[in-house]
Amino acid sequence: MEMVATDKKLNLNKPLVSVVAIKDGVEKKMKFREGKWTVSWETLLPAKCERCDDWPIRTCQGVLFDVVIDFNHHSQQSTKSRSTQHLLNLFNNQESADVTFDFGNGTLLKGHSLVIASGSPVLAAMFKHNLKENAGKKVVEMAGIESDVFAVLLRFLYTGEVDLENADAAEVMVAADKYAIDPLKEECASRMTQNLTVENATSYLVLAHLHNAAALQEATSEFIARNATFICSKEDWMMGVIKNYPELAFFYLSAPGKFLN
Repeated sequence: MEMVATDKKLNLNKPLVSVVAIKDGVEKKMKFREGKWTVSWETLLPAKCERCDDWPIRTCQGVLFDVVIDFNHHSQQSTKSRSTQHLLNLFNNQESADVTFDFGNGTLLKGHSLVIASGSPVLAAMFKHNLKENAGKKVVEMAGIESDVFAVLLRFLYTGEVDLENADAAEVMVAADKYAIDPLKEECASRMTQNLTVENATSYLVLAHLHNAAALQEATSEFIARNATFICSKEDWMMGVIKNYPELAFFYLSAPGKFLN
C-alpha cells in the first residue's frame, strides 16, 4: 500500500507523526520512505491450481485498506485543552455569574445561564419560567437534588469533565437524566457498568430500567445472569424487583435459559 502526502507545507523528509495501520486486529507501524508511507501484511489468500483444480494456499504481499492521518492532532488537542481551561476559569469565576441555584439549606451555587442553558434544555426552560428575582439577582430554587451532585452537572456543562470524587455515579446519572444532559448520563452509566457487584446489581438494574439506560441494563442483566443463584435469593431482589417492578422479574422468568442458567 502506498500513500502520498500532498500538503506542501509539510516537510516530508522529516515527518512529525508516527502512523500505525491496523487490519484484523494486527497492528503495523507504517514506514516513511522517499516521501511515501508504506505498510504490508503477509496475508493468506486462496489460489486455484490449474493442474489439479484444487485450492492451495499461497501468501501475497499487500492489503487494501483506508488510513486516516491527522497531521494537526497535537495542535487540535492543545486548542481543545486551552478552550477547556477558559471554560473552567469561567466556571470558577463567581463574580461574572448571572444565576444562583439555591438548595434551601444555605448552600448556593452560581453559574452563567447561557453556558448552562446550551447543555441542558430542562435548565434552559427553568431559566425562562422558574426564575425569581432577589436583590436584582436571578435565583433558581432547587429541589430533589443535592448540591454536590448538581456541582458535577455544572462542571460537566462547562468543561465536559466528569468529576465523581464527591458524588455517587448513580445519583449523578439520575440527575443527568432529569435535566436531559444525555452525554453525562451515558458516561455515568458506563462507569456504573465497570463497578457492578452482587450488592448493587439489583439497584442498578432498577435505575437503568427507570431512566432508560439501555447499555447499563444490558450489562447489569448479564451480570445478574452470571450470579443469579446468589442475587435472586436476596431480599432486595425479592422485594425491590419482584414486588415493585414485576415486569423486570417477568423478563427474567420468561427467558430462564438465557438468564438463569
